[in-house]
Amino acid sequence: MDILDDGCAFEIDFMRANHKPVMLVPFTEHPEKAKKMDLMIAQGVTAIIDGNTELDKLASYDFNCTPYIPVSGYGIY
Repeated sequence: MDILDDGCAFEIDFMRANHKPVMLVPFTEHPEKAKKMDLMIAQGVTAIIDGNTELDKLASYDFNCTPYIPVSGYGIY
């Protein structure tokens, strides 16, 4: 994920401030490139599942309990 606009960051933080879970499923056309993510996005999401490599995890994710899955494998800026 190279670009998320400020509106996305606002929406994510607004939901978290209201104690709502946020699931992020990023997709990329260039999975060979180094991944980077904004700090506000990385710390704001409840869980992240890579859309290119982990999409099958959505089938078993517990949306009733929303377990925390931290952002990893991304350069944070």
